[in-house]
Amino acid sequence: MLYYALMFLLLGVVAAALGLSGIAAVATQISWILFVVGVVLLIIHLVMGRYVSSDLAVSEKRFRHSRTSRSLHVWDKNPSAG
Repeated sequence: MLYYALMFLLLGVVAAALGLSGIAAVATQISWILFVVGVVLLIIHLVMGRYVSSDLAVSEKRFRHSRTSRSLHVWDKNPSAG
């Protein structure tokens, strides 16, 4: 998202240098909108990532505990059978 914002900003700068003020204005507005959307998505990702990662850590501990407390798996019952 931020990549496209940068590309539209670059397009706006080039269009302004060539004297195409209408295209420059539109490209600059598009780049500003994409930048704001990208920053908002980044903030949402960072905030939600904290909650998700802590939930995953708890479920991973439960999973490890359940694996270690079980008896041998079917394929582990007869280790000599090849």
